[in-house]
Amino acid sequence: MQNADAFARFSNELRISGDVIGKIAADLIILSSGPTGGIGEVVLPAIQAGSSIMPGKINPVMPMMMQQVAFAVTGNDLAISMAALQGQLEINHFGPIMASRLFDSVDLLTNGTRLFAQRCIDGLAANRE
Repeated sequence: MQNADAFARFSNELRISGDVIGKIAADLIILSSGPTGGIGEVVLPAIQAGSSIMPGKINPVMPMMMQQVAFAVTGNDLAISMAALQGQLEINHFGPIMASRLFDSVDLLTNGTRLFAQRCIDGLAANRE
């Protein structure tokens, strides 16, 4: 109960995983931008109707969802880091918040990456034009 470094280390690894997947998602948003004013190298699966003022636009909802997962996991990591830091002498009373945030991060990454793979990556296509 003295040190929470294992929780902090595990949380940090989850944050790094979220950061990497969030970066991939951000890149897909840029690479799929278009159809006329963006890069448009890849075509995302159409999950949500596009814009009424930009015909042909596909909203990058799945990559944006994955970015939000990464943001939440980063927030959880900060909470765990602060809880690990605040242990006093031979005991750390903040186990409940560390466990709660760790479980939340694992759930977010597990479910988020599964949906991202199924509803975005699996249907990703190169723009041949």
